[in-house]
Amino acid sequence: MSPNANNKLGGGPSLLSLPLFGGPTKKEKALEAELQDLKKAHAAELRASAQSLHQQRTALQATMQTQRASQAAQRAVQLATERTQQDTIRSQGNTIQTQQDTIRIQEATLETQIARARALEEQLQGLEYQHTLRISQMQHDLDEARRQLGLALARTASRGDSESDSSANDTPRASAGSTGDPLPEQLQTLLEKEKPGQGQPEKGQPDAKTLARLVDEVTGLRAELERRKKELVVKDNRLEWMQQRAAALARGDTESPFVKYFF
Repeated sequence: MSPNANNKLGGGPSLLSLPLFGGPTKKEKALEAELQDLKKAHAAELRASAQSLHQQRTALQATMQTQRASQAAQRAVQLATERTQQDTIRSQGNTIQTQQDTIRIQEATLETQIARARALEEQLQGLEYQHTLRISQMQHDLDEARRQLGLALARTASRGDSESDSSANDTPRASAGSTGDPLPEQLQTLLEKEKPGQGQPEKGQPDAKTLARLVDEVTGLRAELERRKKELVVKDNRLEWMQQRAAALARGDTESPFVKYFF
């Protein structure tokens, strides 16, 4: 209904719209139809808007769920990475601790080996000094025995020359005070001359048995001297090996043959 009609009739409904006057007019029907179309259009618009809002809400919910799932996955990956890093750090710490323990053990072992090498070196030096004194004494005894043997051989040979035949003149004579090695031929000649019935040695002079004993003693002293010399060579080699081993351990050369093998 138009506003002008309402104004003409005092603001109430139009008289033309009442049943008394035959119902609504065409214009009113058109307006009513237009109003219904507007309502339908508005309702359709509301439904479309509501549907769009629902779709947007659904899409937003899906996006939020996807984001939450992605965040959860990222968090899980981050936690796993952190745990892996922590495990790696702990493993590295354990490895470092093990390496430090190994280094301390190696240092203690090295110190022990160095101390043993030093003690062995001191012991070898003491033994070397004792052996040097012993060798000097043995050399002195050997020289004295040679001198006595030379004198005895010279005296015996001189006495035998006056009692034997001309073949005795071919026997080599040892000069008095000679320091050369006693000859087996001289001793054999002396023993042949000391047969029963050929006289006894002069008073104060050694007989053949005494000379033989002296020769045995000299031979034994000579063998002992050689044995001691060989022992000193072995001990010197062992000391050198231990010194090289201690030096290799000090510089951390575990592949050195002085470390891998033992003398």
